[in-house]
Amino acid sequence: MLFPTAEAWEEESQDTDTWSIRAAPILKKIHILRVGDMARRFTVTGVSAGDQLFIFDGLFCSENSEAMRELIKVTNSSPKNRLDALNLVKLYLALSLYQDDDPDKFVAMRSGKPRLKNDPEIPRTFSDLVGVAHSPQIFREAGGYSVDLYTRELTVTGGPAIHWTIKLTPSGFDEEMSSVERAADRVVSEGDIEKTAGNKRVTFHVDLMANGHTDDGAVTDIQVWSASDGPGISRIHYYYPSREKAEKRVEDFLQNALGVLQNTPWKNGEARTSGAEAIVIRVNEDKRSLYASHLYLNEASVLELSCPCLRNVLAGRSIDDPRGHN
Repeated sequence: MLFPTAEAWEEESQDTDTWSIRAAPILKKIHILRVGDMARRFTVTGVSAGDQLFIFDGLFCSENSEAMRELIKVTNSSPKNRLDALNLVKLYLALSLYQDDDPDKFVAMRSGKPRLKNDPEIPRTFSDLVGVAHSPQIFREAGGYSVDLYTRELTVTGGPAIHWTIKLTPSGFDEEMSSVERAADRVVSEGDIEKTAGNKRVTFHVDLMANGHTDDGAVTDIQVWSASDGPGISRIHYYYPSREKAEKRVEDFLQNALGVLQNTPWKNGEARTSGAEAIVIRVNEDKRSLYASHLYLNEASVLELSCPCLRNVLAGRSIDDPRGHN
């Protein structure tokens, strides 16, 4: 879908000589680079090993772990000790979620006791804000290792902390992730919605609500939903004075998309065509990360659900399905 002509252009290889994991054995067997489509609309993380190319991006969510499992297999890089296991997990997170950045920038590290909340000393580190007693932790298990650690989003405000548990075995690379704010003992409120994402249950919770307007004449209802398992969803409902403008909005989405996974009409209870539904892949302004959008056209309005994780867009697609309001 991303490379329909089976051709791509290569950006410069990533320099890992300054990374904290530069001594990891696997880095001597691979090349990390950026690859993009021939129209130069986007780039994604690529890893070459011999004559094979592996693609990683946050859009693929936990599917990235399958690519990592194969990469470990073809490079014969199964962990021999706890440090190997930790370095493989750090590399995986850098490739799949953090755009090839040095893991030291996004992994919470703590070697001593956590600072007391009333400690006046500043500045406070990310690890202090997370409040973990120690991170990361590596456990030897039958057949492999389990790595438990915390990461943060690389934004101006820091973003929510993310808790990871990743198990490495000779035949698998299995991940579990959750936002620290969505702790297991949190009481699910009436505004929360649970959806199935693969074989997992994902809880969505409204964090922000606002109103606005667009240059093409729409009044907008804006919401941000956090997810218990990975990136949250932005929900924007565009209300237009005419159906023609709503259709134009959807046409623009489709024409500017990198790929269209679904584009179908749907009917209301009276069996007449009432709207359309589409799922598209789009690229952020930096052209270095992708995201998915689920679109509904209903009369003179357009509902857009967007998320950098395709799995969570599909899981949350019924957060507000307009077909339920006819």
